[in-house]
Amino acid sequence: MVLTSSAKAEVDEVLGTKRDISFEDLGKFSYLSQVLKETLRLYPTAPGTNRWLHEDMVINGLKVPAGCSILFSSYVSQRLEKFFKDPLKFDPERFDASAPKPYFCYYPFALGPRSCLGQVFSQMEAKVVLAKLLQRFEFSLVPGQLFDIKDTGTLRPKSGVICTIKPSS
Repeated sequence: MVLTSSAKAEVDEVLGTKRDISFEDLGKFSYLSQVLKETLRLYPTAPGTNRWLHEDMVINGLKVPAGCSILFSSYVSQRLEKFFKDPLKFDPERFDASAPKPYFCYYPFALGPRSCLGQVFSQMEAKVVLAKLLQRFEFSLVPGQLFDIKDTGTLRPKSGVICTIKPSS
């Protein structure tokens, strides 16, 4: 798979045979970061965020009174054609540094002063885990799996994900 081989090539280039990943190494994982961002675009851990209205508001001609809670679905908005070309296609290149970024359309950790406090840490942690897994193993999905999602406040695969794993050569 091209995606895995590109990510693995980057990990091999940045880490070589090093066992430990430094903070400086994390900044060199540009493609791995793109893969993580694209994954969170299509499958945000939390599928939405809500905000309480402190004053009446009109949204698309509909009056919403103060005291109401508004839910913004990142799962829906991050899959809209008007914000992302071929929105259901997994394309890490859309997060390349030179690619245009749609404003307020990508928010897997929410936005503004109430965004997730752990977003930077969780992204660093995810890069460390992904890099170590790609450094040590090769993965392939077992064919014929259902790809359904269970929403329990966070999104997860309903039927799990079954892979064949072998040591990296």
